[in-house]
Formats: sequence, structure tokens, C-alpha cells
Amino acid sequence: MNSVLKMSMRRNCLELLARYKAERDQLDEKIAAVQSDIDALDADDGTVDTATRQRKARGLNRRIIRTFFHDNPDAVLTAKEIGKKTGIPTTSAVRALRQLAAKGVVEQTEDNQWRKKDASKDEASDR
Repeated sequence: MNSVLKMSMRRNCLELLARYKAERDQLDEKIAAVQSDIDALDADDGTVDTATRQRKARGLNRRIIRTFFHDNPDAVLTAKEIGKKTGIPTTSAVRALRQLAAKGVVEQTEDNQWRKKDASKDEASDR
């Protein structure tokens, strides 16, 4: 194998290794966030002490609702129903749903219900 080809292959391998390490770092961050959510849920015994209550992990309600729609892709529910099914207060569910709608994850129907946004519609409109 000539030295130019060998150097090129080595460079490609190093670039690939760097990309995989970056992806691993991103996955580690996601794993840590999910583990933090699990720990917070495990620590919640159902009682609320407003003097010592800590704020939920940032974005936890959005992640819960996103997971709900991932597991129930055909669900079409009101914010109140989503709140009941996920254990999130209705006002917090509305706020999280609006944030997810702004990101294109869910959409609100004409009759004030929420559903997972159909990705195939987006792909068709891009063509």
C-alpha cells in the first residue's frame, strides 16, 4: 500500500473516530437527562411541600408528552385528557403542548385537540 493512500485512510479513520466520539458525548448527555428524570420521578412520593419543593427538570413535561405521543401516535386528545394520562397539570400540559407545536412535534386540531404532527405531510409539502 502506498504511503499517500495509507495517510488518506488514516485521516478518514481519525475523522470517523472524532465523529463517533462526538455522537457518544451527545448520547451521554441524553442518557444523563433521562436518568435525572427517572431519579426525580422516583423521589416524588406524591406529597408537595411548597417550602422545599424543587423545580422539575427543565423540559420534563415536554419530554413526557413527546414520549406519550411516540407511544400513542394515533392519539387525538384535549390538553386536559393529555394531562390526566401523563400526570401533568392541565396548564403545564398546555404550555408544553404549545412549545412542542412551535417545534413541529404536535399540532392542534380545529376542535382544540392535540395530535402528533404527521411527518408524511411535511415530506409531501417539501416536494
